Amino acid sequence: MGRLFYFTFYGFGFALLLSVSSYAQQKKDPVHVTADSLSNSAKNGEPVTKLIGRVNFFQGSIFGSADRAEQHPMKNFVELFGNVNIRQDTLSLVAPHVTYDGNSGISHADGHIQFSDRNDHITSDSGTYDLNSNIARFFSNVRAVQSGTTLTSDTLIYIRSTQTMTAIGNVFVVSDSGTIRCDTLVDARSIGERTATGNVNLKNDSLIVFCNYLYESKPQKLLLTTGNVQAYSIPNRTMQFGDTIIRNTATGHSFVPSRPLLEIIDTTTTFDSIKNENVTTFDTLFIKSRSMEAIPGDSSRFIAIDSVILMRSNFEGKCGKLIYYKEQGVMSMFRDKRQHVWYDSTEINGDSVVMYEKNNKPQNIVAFGHAFATTPYTDSAGTKNRMSQLSSQSMILTIAHDTVRSLLAVDNALSIYFMSSEGKPNGLNRSSGDSLRIDFAHNNPERIVVLSGVEGEYWPDKYIGQRGAAFRLGNYERYYETLHPRREDFFPAWEPKNIILSAQ
Repeated sequence: MGRLFYFTFYGFGFALLLSVSSYAQQKKDPVHVTADSLSNSAKNGEPVTKLIGRVNFFQGSIFGSADRAEQHPMKNFVELFGNVNIRQDTLSLVAPHVTYDGNSGISHADGHIQFSDRNDHITSDSGTYDLNSNIARFFSNVRAVQSGTTLTSDTLIYIRSTQTMTAIGNVFVVSDSGTIRCDTLVDARSIGERTATGNVNLKNDSLIVFCNYLYESKPQKLLLTTGNVQAYSIPNRTMQFGDTIIRNTATGHSFVPSRPLLEIIDTTTTFDSIKNENVTTFDTLFIKSRSMEAIPGDSSRFIAIDSVILMRSNFEGKCGKLIYYKEQGVMSMFRDKRQHVWYDSTEINGDSVVMYEKNNKPQNIVAFGHAFATTPYTDSAGTKNRMSQLSSQSMILTIAHDTVRSLLAVDNALSIYFMSSEGKPNGLNRSSGDSLRIDFAHNNPERIVVLSGVEGEYWPDKYIGQRGAAFRLGNYERYYETLHPRREDFFPAWEPKNIILSAQ
């Protein structure tokens, strides 16, 4: 049977797919409709035209089809039912039900809609389109796919003129480069920028980030994160905290301008012969300062600036600026009036300090410029305030298997060394020379060796007694109680997210 009716009327825009520039013109054009049958009736005293069976229409560049339609001419309102398919140039809409209000220029579709514009493909339970602003809104079970990227959310706002998407509620983005979760995401693909706010979590092959706000610019190769930022670098096994972290996505160079905290996570694997398995132990270096940056590359390094403190197992430090070449195992500390380093109970101060590592553990600590070292005498509970001291222009503390082995002083060396005999205090030795060395046993001074320029004196223990604090070098300094960092100094200012770290 052929088509029974050919119907023409004005004011019907099917406007879900019109652009603002064509809206005024297309309101003047008639909508041409064909259907298998047509009937006129009234609803609430207003005329209604019903078109049933194989409804087809076109108006200017818009065309489409449906199983049936109802026109309300007095309200300038049209309703389409069943297999609705509307198209205009690059746009298409497929839905079981579509309404259009010609007065407001707003269309509504529901019942699982499918919307496409160029490379954007969006599905949802319902949606609206505002003809005057070219803005489409999608609600409930929203899914948007574009060039290998899939976005899901509760709500999505799509601006056709700029291809900008604003996703709201339970936002989750999956792409070849990783994932993003957040409360709200604005993606302006035409300019290569996006922002994410609220409970942001970014993951890719090299980075895991938690924050309150994220801004990414692909043209600038910039990633800016603010608000309780926690960033874990997978290749470097480092965790950065800060109010703000700025990262170059091309080079991996990052900068933390405010309240930075860095955790460098190292592992040691040993074989447990009893359990017949490898046991992995985590050893973390904590660094805190006023600002911080991480520079990758052949000479990769971490730089901490101003009020720097650090801690790692039995090693701590305080300085004005720190540069740490992790791969080379070299850490330089300088810029404060004095730099301070503690290894167990031994304290070393100097104008500058350099630490050399082997297998991620301190091997040598070198102090330059008016170096001064102190180690408490702890052999006997019957002594008090006895402090072995060493002063020189430079000195080297040697460590092996987590134990202090020796302390070498070079150039104008002075020392006060409290001695023991059979576990009992045995006076002190005051020495000076061009260079001298103190050897340690079980992290306590065991003997002193004057290498050149010998000059010294011995004081029997009966002259010392409880007066250990009275025996001090003229330039004595020790700051363990006042400046020594504590573990609580390295807690983030907020509750950190739990990131499961692989030992591999």
